[in-house]
Amino acid sequence: MEEQNISYTGITQATSDLGCPDGDLSISHNIVRDNGAMRPIWVPEADFKMNTAGDKLLYIHSGTGYKNYIYEDYSVKGLLSAFKIEDGVKTEIGTVYNIYNENLRHIQSVGNTLMIFTEGTIYYTLWKDGSYEKLGDKLPEVPLSFGLLAYPVKYSAQTNEEGNPNGTFKITFNGIAPGDLKKEFSDDNKRIISEQVLAKVNKFIQDNSRDKGMFMYPFFVRYALRLYDGSLTRHSAPILMIPSTRANPIVLWDHIGEEGVATEADLDIFGVPCKLDYLALSSSDEYSELQKWKDIVKGIDIFISEQIYTYDQNGYCDSFIDSSNFETFFIGKYADNTDMGGITGSFTSADWVNASMYYQKWIYSSIYSMHNGGQFPKTSLSLPEVNQEQVAEKIKTCSLFYFVKSIGIDSLSRFNREPIEIEKGYLDNISLKERMTDDYLSHDRIYAGYSYVYNQRLNIANVKREVFRGFRPREMCCYANGNMLYGPSGFIDYTVQNNHMFLYTTVNEGMKNISVISDYDDADPTAFGHYLFYPNPNATKMNVYVSSESHEVPLEEHTGLNGSFYFSGFNEMVTTSGSSTEVSSDNIVEERNKIYTSEVGNPFFFPLGGINTVGVGEILGISSTTRALSQGQFGQFPLLVFSTDGIWAMEVSDTGLYSVKQPVSRDVCSNPVSITQIDGAVVFVTEKGLMLIDGSNVALLSAELNGPDFDLTGVADIDTVMEKEGITGISGITDPIGFFQTCRIAYDYANQRLVLFNPEKPYAYLFSIDSRSWATMDSGFISSVTDYPDCYMQTGADVINLSTPADYNASASKKIMLMSRPIKLGDDGLKTVNAVVNRGTMEKSGGGLVVFASHDGFKYVPVGSAIGSRVSRLQGSPYKYFRILTVKDMKMNESISFTSIYFTRKWRNKPR
Repeated sequence: MEEQNISYTGITQATSDLGCPDGDLSISHNIVRDNGAMRPIWVPEADFKMNTAGDKLLYIHSGTGYKNYIYEDYSVKGLLSAFKIEDGVKTEIGTVYNIYNENLRHIQSVGNTLMIFTEGTIYYTLWKDGSYEKLGDKLPEVPLSFGLLAYPVKYSAQTNEEGNPNGTFKITFNGIAPGDLKKEFSDDNKRIISEQVLAKVNKFIQDNSRDKGMFMYPFFVRYALRLYDGSLTRHSAPILMIPSTRANPIVLWDHIGEEGVATEADLDIFGVPCKLDYLALSSSDEYSELQKWKDIVKGIDIFISEQIYTYDQNGYCDSFIDSSNFETFFIGKYADNTDMGGITGSFTSADWVNASMYYQKWIYSSIYSMHNGGQFPKTSLSLPEVNQEQVAEKIKTCSLFYFVKSIGIDSLSRFNREPIEIEKGYLDNISLKERMTDDYLSHDRIYAGYSYVYNQRLNIANVKREVFRGFRPREMCCYANGNMLYGPSGFIDYTVQNNHMFLYTTVNEGMKNISVISDYDDADPTAFGHYLFYPNPNATKMNVYVSSESHEVPLEEHTGLNGSFYFSGFNEMVTTSGSSTEVSSDNIVEERNKIYTSEVGNPFFFPLGGINTVGVGEILGISSTTRALSQGQFGQFPLLVFSTDGIWAMEVSDTGLYSVKQPVSRDVCSNPVSITQIDGAVVFVTEKGLMLIDGSNVALLSAELNGPDFDLTGVADIDTVMEKEGITGISGITDPIGFFQTCRIAYDYANQRLVLFNPEKPYAYLFSIDSRSWATMDSGFISSVTDYPDCYMQTGADVINLSTPADYNASASKKIMLMSRPIKLGDDGLKTVNAVVNRGTMEKSGGGLVVFASHDGFKYVPVGSAIGSRVSRLQGSPYKYFRILTVKDMKMNESISFTSIYFTRKWRNKPR
């Protein structure tokens, strides 16, 4: 009689029954190899209970001083609630969010901000003062209207240091004959006159405009939300403000010499410096919504461009005959509609008084007539001008904006337009101030199929964007609410505008044309639309509807900003018939191969530098790893991206964001919810089975399971044994690779185990990382939630902490079932098993030990059984193959070290 000790490993299926080593298992249920022996699978007692078995634990939100358990309330669909546990006492916190009938995808958190991902949006809620404050699904829009307040100035009406009016100023020049006064100056006179005039003009501009924080030339204003970390987002359109459209100021001549040759002239200067003002357009409901975001949005920061000079400071005056500058205009309102005494003089017409109450288009020549009895000059001295094409080009390419003012949410002026005061000298050094960042689609509402938080940055993938509806007319253009018509002798008729204006924008993106419509505004069409902007370079045209009129304008991509624009060249838009525009029912752009990475600690803002394109397929998931891809690269590639065209590594860029570096493997994850980070590696499921990626190495962990399923029907009377022992569900354990395709994975850090479970199955697979062995276990698990290093799993109303270190002194027992694969005991000759003994630390009584035998390796019959751990005195016919079945209630302090088999060979050469 011979003896052979069999040490068990774990479930295998890959090798054939004839080729597998003795000790491989067909069934290892509720028992796994641990520290050199087979031990019961440790399942701790419930850590806590849910209110009902229907409540589902979804997420654990942990931070300094709090640990909140987020769950879905069984009694109300879509109601997400929370509780906390302190000193073993469970206390309800209350509602986190109600997503109603939306399908929940998952939940993430960054700091005290919780993000709830559904199929159609991302909801934000803030943990503050012991409860969750619901913010909404996107940062608020804060529409502002900007206008100009005009302060017309005439040099002669200003007072000097002695308090007396300046009066006109005199210039001298080389003699000009009466017949040549309307001709171009000689070169000498151009120089002589320009030196005298431009010195006065430059000082006039400095004193009345720049020193006072006022504007005389076209410029842009742009604003954005300033978030708590200093980031700028929700940028407005660049709003073209129009203090003037041509060379400014205007130099008037009152008298040119005496009769005969002229050698001197009396001149005056007229200009219209303007202050910037604003009004918040938010409705009461919108303002209440904005108040919710006060912890996130710290204010609205206003930026301006440098002024775009229409006057050429390096040019020359060339004649006394210039009338084109009188047709320059500004859009705005007079700062004081009753008296401008001391600057230009009092108004001389009641019509002017009434008309000046409104923001509208004002022509310079008519402005001058306010204080001159309805008369304005026929001509003026020609100032050197910047070519209008150059001005237009500067307007089209303007992309730099500098900080000028910050307005807190509580300080927003909502009912009265408020001037923006700019301190003296600020405009002289404007280019040294903070420069505004550019915007990247921050007005689009985004949501994602997948998200992952790493180093306090939210990474979202498989992104969908809802295209922005566009800016309202009043928040995109210099404010105007009136219209005036000039009558006889310079008098005007004025009307208050009440035209409903809509903007339709067509965006060519995602292989389709998307048409969106802005909110409507009342606006003056004659003063509107000089500059239009949409924050997407793929916008191709804009249709402006004013009452019954239609204006269709083309949009061109901006060279310095992320957007498209239209500039009229200060001309009014031409009414066109245009094709009718309908709002697109499908305004969603899918970006399946892009990753958006937020700023650190700020899940509300995704900078352009944090957007990466990964391959050409669809991103399935993201995970992190800290293992180096090769020597000397530790931590260089912290993120792995799982895509339909393989696994990609992302490296840290010099900005702290990430960039796609290289493909690591062409393995494709077939079950995205299986992607799970473990120590220094990531596990995931492919059609091959369970894979592990460690650095740049990819290994198949489930290779042992790639084979034919164990057929229980080939073992006679096994059902009787299982029924007697109360074991159910084992017969349904088939096709592990198929099981993995729909499973979820829980990582037990403390005990170094992976639990692969499916809420629809009564069993789960367990992989021991230390012993590299497989087993199965009872499972009623419906969810797992990681709060590293803890892993919580829910079954019914009970929630266990799977990562509780194994208690080898626990008194609870576990029903285990262990069946070996065919044991050959050497060659394939016939043998008679005489005795089988389970060796280890365990009670000798209880449970059952059954020996099955087979001639062909397919059909097994029982040849002996016993209660306890020993079957002895076996006799009878010899067999080639044997299976050992152990069924037993085992405690955690019990183990099976190996099984001793005593057998006798049937010698083929023995004489008969």
